[in-house]
Amino acid sequence: SPERDIKPEFKEYRMPDRIYDSEDFRKDFEKDYIDYYLEKFQDLDYRGEIVVDFSNGATVYEKKIIEKIFPNAYLIGDNPDGNFPNHAPDTMRKECLEMLIDKVKETGAGIGIIFDGDGDRIGVVDEEGNVIRGDILSCIIFSELLKGNNNETVIYDLRCSHIVPETIASLEGEPLKSRVGHYFIKKTMKEKNAIFAGELSNHFYFKEIGGFEAPLLALYYILKSVEESRLSEVAKKYIKYAHSGEINFKVKDQKSTIDKLLKEYFDSNIDYTDGITIEEGNWWANIRGSNTEPLLRVNIEARDKKTLAKKINEIGEILKS
Repeated sequence: SPERDIKPEFKEYRMPDRIYDSEDFRKDFEKDYIDYYLEKFQDLDYRGEIVVDFSNGATVYEKKIIEKIFPNAYLIGDNPDGNFPNHAPDTMRKECLEMLIDKVKETGAGIGIIFDGDGDRIGVVDEEGNVIRGDILSCIIFSELLKGNNNETVIYDLRCSHIVPETIASLEGEPLKSRVGHYFIKKTMKEKNAIFAGELSNHFYFKEIGGFEAPLLALYYILKSVEESRLSEVAKKYIKYAHSGEINFKVKDQKSTIDKLLKEYFDSNIDYTDGITIEEGNWWANIRGSNTEPLLRVNIEARDKKTLAKKINEIGEILKS
């Protein structure tokens, strides 16, 4: 929990002797930020159309960059509005992606992207309007990053498909599983000097910009991967297992409910890194408690859809009992 795992890292400082005027230290990074991406995208050879949903969020600089790189891009929700008139600023909920999917199909664009409200996450749909999960996007991104870079560490959160560490190893990288959350990801990236980290939640972190989230860098590497292929074909290479995505279950008591699961699967391989991860031969499941709500967050993966459906129902019945 934050209280147990993060608070001990806090440092206490005494009150300053004087208060400085922030105007004396203010610097406008707009030009440097925009120029960095304009230079980065110069070698890109993507010739398809692109649809961008800004979710009426605070991505004003991202809009300026997109308009310079892709002057013919189709834009949705590009005016900041805290009332979020089109949809909630979420890159994962299907109802928030409907406008993007419809526009991609209408225009025949090769890709559709969506930012969240503060611009640190990016969601992606392919040219057919299919939503690409965050862990599959990670595979696409680090497959580009690892070209010519052997033995680099790549971090992934423990909700991600097993295809992620398998792909990292096949590219001669070093896979490293992490707890969920940017605090743990960034801390581990710094400690291990990792080249990249990806979360199921569409947060993508890059060593080249200091270990921070960078949706536009994610877009750059995704578009690099489709210079000679369609996005649906690239993504298909990494869809090996059946994955549930994150499912939320409302419970009265997180601990006692998790204890029920431990009793039911006592003879399985159990990992306690973040919540509990139950692993058997042809499936695994991670169950984590929310820190803010009476919820258990569940991710399940199996070798096939039939086993996945069975385990979703089986674990769901235990959580509801």
